[in-house]
Amino acid sequence: MVLVGASNCNAPSLYPRRYVVLIISKDHELTHDWDIVILWNLDIRRSIILSKPRVHFGPYGPYMFCLDFGFDEKKSEFKVVRVAYFHEDNSAYTVFPPEVDVYSLSTGLLKKIIKEISRRTIEYFYSCVYLNGVTHWVLYIKNEGGYFENRLLVFDLGDERFSEMGLPKRVAHVSPLDLSVTLCRDQISVIQYAKGCNKDKFCDRFVVFGMNQYGEMESCTKKFVLVLGNRISLAIGFRINGEFLIEKCVGHLPSYDPKSKSA
Repeated sequence: MVLVGASNCNAPSLYPRRYVVLIISKDHELTHDWDIVILWNLDIRRSIILSKPRVHFGPYGPYMFCLDFGFDEKKSEFKVVRVAYFHEDNSAYTVFPPEVDVYSLSTGLLKKIIKEISRRTIEYFYSCVYLNGVTHWVLYIKNEGGYFENRLLVFDLGDERFSEMGLPKRVAHVSPLDLSVTLCRDQISVIQYAKGCNKDKFCDRFVVFGMNQYGEMESCTKKFVLVLGNRISLAIGFRINGEFLIEKCVGHLPSYDPKSKSA
């Protein structure tokens, strides 16, 4: 079982708003027909099994897919977005463009989205966040020469259209494996894992950037740097109160206060 994501959507109060999305799967890259996607409502403790996706192993062979979940504020309904990439000749090479489907909770139906993402890649293990009717993934474009260009892939659940957002220059060309996207209240934030060296001693750290004006790359500023050490091993993301959740050891998840710089 894999937890894909959780969403505390800004839906009207009459809607149960807290969901998690689960996958029951043998492995991450789907090679079996029995992979199941479940929507689990935390408020009423009920779950829904999504209908079998249009793209699955039987007729298509091995593929990789990514999910995100959110609330369509225009139609007042919850939706799951599914982006599937085929593998060419059973290899690891990704076939473009991917296949995109949207599942509507109100109808229980999957709909194919005819919108080409071109040569943009999001991996199944990349982070994603929902904000104000829009889902956001970290994506990368691999240019000639092997250089990466990182951006955010944006999907409007109301218009069902894709667009992109730029990222700060500092993280635009690093390995996408070192990036994750999260929310600080209603602000898109990007976490970069960076390796550094200070007086011959490695000083790995997490650098957190915040987008002060939504959609404007120029408004992104560095918020704080969290140096790894003192058993800090992982940066998870922001809590509702603005504190930053970190992992210091297995099973120990303290909060880090960016203002006081203490955990």
